[in-house]
This record gives sequence, structure tokens and C-alpha cells, in this order.
Amino acid sequence: MSGVTSADPEAAYYQAVEEYFVSRRGDPLFLSNADWHRVRKWREAGLPLRVVLRGIRDALDAHAHGWSRDRPVKSLAYCAHEVEAARERWERALALGR
Repeated sequence: MSGVTSADPEAAYYQAVEEYFVSRRGDPLFLSNADWHRVRKWREAGLPLRVVLRGIRDALDAHAHGWSRDRPVKSLAYCAHEVEAARERWERALALGR
């Protein structure tokens, strides 16, 4: 990531997700409209950036070691399940801290 320093935290969130996803998948194509909508849902749900990035990392790491590793990941939809799993782990950790 390029160390996003935007005055707008929402824009910084979107930019950080896009930069991380694009850099990890190794493809210069940027996010689709559906991907932007997905990021907006994560942001509106209050998911911290680090949780979203963890989910993306976990999904792309699993893809890199899976049978379909030769097929490129084209969308954030591929990462949605792992982002949800990261959210659940984060919420459990918060609950344990109370």
C-alpha cells in the first residue's frame, strides 16, 4: 500500500482496499462497480480496515495454495467469505474482551 493519507477517512478506506487487493492479486485491473458496492457494505457495517484486509489476505493466500491457483481472482466476491470469517473472529475477540 502507498500509505494512504487522505483527509477523507472513507475515501482512504476504499483506496486502501483497492490498492491491497490489486497488489495481492497481481493484476493491474481495478475494482468493478460490484466490488465498490461490496467495499461500501463493509464500510457501512463498521468493519475495520484491518479486518477487511485480513480477510482478503486469507482468501488470496488460500487461492495461491489451491488447485485453481493458475486461474486469476477477478473480483472481491472471491474474498467475501474470508472477510466474513475475519469479521466473526474480530467480533468474538471483542466479546471476550468485555
